[in-house]
Amino acid sequence: MKKLVNGETEELFPPTEEEIKKWHTFYLCYFNSEFSLEQGRRLPKELCVKNPRPDEISDALKQLGYRSILHHEKKHPCDFLHAGRLKFRIPQGDKQTKKKIMREVGKIIIGSKTRIDPELCAQKEKEGLFDMVAEEKAIA
Repeated sequence: MKKLVNGETEELFPPTEEEIKKWHTFYLCYFNSEFSLEQGRRLPKELCVKNPRPDEISDALKQLGYRSILHHEKKHPCDFLHAGRLKFRIPQGDKQTKKKIMREVGKIIIGSKTRIDPELCAQKEKEGLFDMVAEEKAIA
């Protein structure tokens, strides 16, 4: 109720398809250290990881305070083997650019517990790219 009174309704109602079309996009290949720039990587290799997972990127965006939506069926034109795209919204008045946010997300991912611990990283890689979707369905 407090959010309704303060006008903070963004988290309470889902965005429309029309609104989502205007949001910014991150594909998994942007953060993949195994890819070249021609294959779709957008960051220096120091800010990328091997086989980034959508939940890592989503969590990083959440940490930075951005609302995101995962489209697990969408693919980057240069990377048609790996599905996954995140759409996120930069609120009005936020001075961040997509490139700055991408660099911050990269820093968060390479510093995450999962990436620092080799055993946990190997376990997550075995689980697969989109096990988070299955986990969400199991919870619901």
